[in-house]
Amino acid sequence: MSELYANGTDGSTPVRDKMTRGETISGSVNAYIYIYSTSVWATRPATDYTPRIIPFFAGITVPLEEGRILWQK
Repeated sequence: MSELYANGTDGSTPVRDKMTRGETISGSVNAYIYIYSTSVWATRPATDYTPRIIPFFAGITVPLEEGRILWQK
């Protein structure tokens, strides 16, 4: 699953906004490269948010320390 993540502020819970898979990127040969998108309120700076890919298993919560979470660097 892909999502946009931001740490919580002032004791609030973190923002975890699921991203939607769109079209494939044209010109990608022998690969599946997609564009993902989502929308968030502009009440926080864009630098607060980080896209990430996390393992998905129905009914299971994945901790932030999980080594298989791929964070954008």
